[in-house]
Amino acid sequence: MTALTADRNTPSRAGDLVVLTVYGVVATTIYAGSLVCVTIDGLAVPGGHAQAVRAIGRAEERVANPLGGTKTITVRRGVFQFATVDLDIASINRVAHVVDDQTVGVYSEPMIPAGRIVDVDSDGAWVAVGEPQLAASVPQLDGSLTGTVDGTLANVAAIALST
Repeated sequence: MTALTADRNTPSRAGDLVVLTVYGVVATTIYAGSLVCVTIDGLAVPGGHAQAVRAIGRAEERVANPLGGTKTITVRRGVFQFATVDLDIASINRVAHVVDDQTVGVYSEPMIPAGRIVDVDSDGAWVAVGEPQLAASVPQLDGSLTGTVDGTLANVAAIALST
């Protein structure tokens, strides 16, 4: 490819809807309104599923996929409110992690990123799900993380802030 030398009519789309194949290695049900994740192979699973690697959005429909099935599901990306286990107003702009198909938290194991926390209110956390997960791969610089630097155990956040 070469650089443009004239105007280009670049195709676009809203990008807020995606259609995925539902995981069919075991019978899987994804409920409308639930948090949907994907496997390493890009197959849709409910939030909290053992094969999930990251959240992709909210299910727009209920889909029951039998063992060996190949059903699809429409998933919407955007900002959605989910129940929380450990979030408060100080959590805004941090990465929420998947607890199950309706719940998120900051310190939830196994740390599957759900998205960026936009707001927290008395009904739950508003999470931007399906946006690029750049923040999920960057440690939170809150002084709680440790690691090794030149073979020495150290507070990674303090080192990152001091350099």
